[in-house]
Amino acid sequence: MRNKPIILILLGHYLPGFRSGGPIQSIEGLVYNLGDEYDFRIITSDHDYGMDEPYCMIEPNKWVRYGKGSVYYISSKVNYLSTILRLLRETRHDLLYLNSLCTRTFAIFPLWAWYLRFLPHVPIILAPRGELSPPAFRHNYLIKRAYVLMLKIAGIHKRVVWQASSVQEKTDIQRTFRRKASITLARDMKVPISNAGPLKQGTSEPDSTPKKTDGQLAIVYLARIHPHKNLLFALSLLKGLRGNVLYDIYGPLEDIEYWAECKKVISNMPPNIVVRYEGELAHEKVPNYIKKYHVLFLPSKSENFGHSIVESLLGGLPVVISDRTPWQSLHESNAGWDIPLSEPNLFISKLQHLIDMGEEDFNEMRKGARSYAKMKCTADTIIQQNRALVSAVLSGYKI
Repeated sequence: MRNKPIILILLGHYLPGFRSGGPIQSIEGLVYNLGDEYDFRIITSDHDYGMDEPYCMIEPNKWVRYGKGSVYYISSKVNYLSTILRLLRETRHDLLYLNSLCTRTFAIFPLWAWYLRFLPHVPIILAPRGELSPPAFRHNYLIKRAYVLMLKIAGIHKRVVWQASSVQEKTDIQRTFRRKASITLARDMKVPISNAGPLKQGTSEPDSTPKKTDGQLAIVYLARIHPHKNLLFALSLLKGLRGNVLYDIYGPLEDIEYWAECKKVISNMPPNIVVRYEGELAHEKVPNYIKKYHVLFLPSKSENFGHSIVESLLGGLPVVISDRTPWQSLHESNAGWDIPLSEPNLFISKLQHLIDMGEEDFNEMRKGARSYAKMKCTADTIIQQNRALVSAVLSGYKI
């Protein structure tokens, strides 16, 4: 029996973590859906993003089986760079898969070590995971511009295969590296909800989506607390709404100063607008917890994929989001609205429209949300995109 090709993945944080958001879910989906065809081996850290404590029940500094893949959790007590270099040299692999362009330890270091031939010269897939979107790239802009120039001078950008998770990301890569970059569109995959893992004991989950009556609306925010996710902008739009509104916020407090600004706005909300911070929510709990709400309101500055948007749509929640995500023309499917951030009054108008809506009309939007998600996230098509990407790189790459 022929051995499966080995794909070695570098990722700053992985399961059972969840605080770094989309990349974890993207790789989880890749391993789940293609793990029968490829031997996935993941090198990552032994703790969640922004945390010092290592994962419980995970033995670090050795290969362990996790789902359909194998994971090496590097302890914070050892030198990351030397450990990664050793593992990349010792672990036979047919393809190296990087999930960042700008992360020093898990992207920059191995990419240049590969270029300088300190590592086996296998093909590389590089997924920038939204780092080249204009809002993300503006953070530490001068440093990133200098780094991009170094990649161009060395010609590294022409020697890897870029994975774009959306049409917009493909445009972002082309704008940054012009036409010399080899780019393949392969959307992120998800793990089916029924296989997303058990919920922790001692938690209570709602049984169904709440009924909708005119004059009230339960809204959820599901993202990191960070300027890029634009929570402050969202909060600023709630004050003038009529009716009884609940806005529950879930997500890691990544930027404490930004959260302090948000709390000032929350403290001045009128009595009819209730805003609550509900803490962090592990990915496997999301499908059950969003059943408590009518709508997702997430006007982020950009989304490479937007896992919480997809989870909401699949759960029958219409979404009110910015037009800077892959999820466009929502209103045509009666699934919500994607609105330019330059039009705050339009956000307010659509939210008020939802508040005033009755059960019958809102049920049609629930149907529209699910239909839109199923139409855009056809599993077979997305799996085939990723399978074709990996297969083509393995068979057709030339050093």
